[in-house]
Amino acid sequence: YAATHGIDFLDIVGNMPFDPDLFTDAVHTNYAGTRIRAWTAFNLLVPVVEKKLADKAWPRAWPAGASTALPTFTPRLTKLECKK
Repeated sequence: YAATHGIDFLDIVGNMPFDPDLFTDAVHTNYAGTRIRAWTAFNLLVPVVEKKLADKAWPRAWPAGASTALPTFTPRLTKLECKK
């Protein structure tokens, strides 16, 4: 997907240590595993950000005529009945 769309791919799983003690099951990480996954993602992301900044790809100019206002959403009333 990343190659097709010309975006950077961060191989977080391929850079994680293969240690069963970092997982609660075959897929989900425990607290330590989550921290290591975040640190891995950060370390893979830093070179991408540095390259974009050096190439002057970031920050981009705001498109002419584009609104800076955030989209607003109409709140909806939800009625709840609480019974003992």
